[in-house]
Amino acid sequence: MTIQNLFASALAHPTSPDVRIAALGAAVNLVQCLSINSDQDKMQDLLPAMMRALTDCLNSGQEASAQEALELLVELAGSESRFLRRQIADVEGAMLQVAEAAQLEDGTRHLAVEFVITLAEARERAPGLMRRLLEI
Repeated sequence: MTIQNLFASALAHPTSPDVRIAALGAAVNLVQCLSINSDQDKMQDLLPAMMRALTDCLNSGQEASAQEALELLVELAGSESRFLRRQIADVEGAMLQVAEAAQLEDGTRHLAVEFVITLAEARERAPGLMRRLLEI
């Protein structure tokens, strides 16, 4: 079993949002520790599972866990925004949906907006990232 398989399994844990959030935190920490872009690229396949951990929490009404997930994703966007570049349209679209969901708590919606703002401010670390989104 590879580390990606281990993370994917934990990120999709069927019953425990705590396991999903812990796996998300571990995945974010791992990506932050990988100093070589090619190593980070190998972890790209985990990004959909990382985002699914967030949506699973939202869909199951675990809003406190969803807020933890959003905080971790904001941290990732701030420190390693280049990691998001290949799937930026999907990630950005998901965050905008969260931000616009009137049934969610204000804190949850604000964290989604904070994610978008953090990406916009990450120009030095990932030049052209937001421009690429606008071209899509």
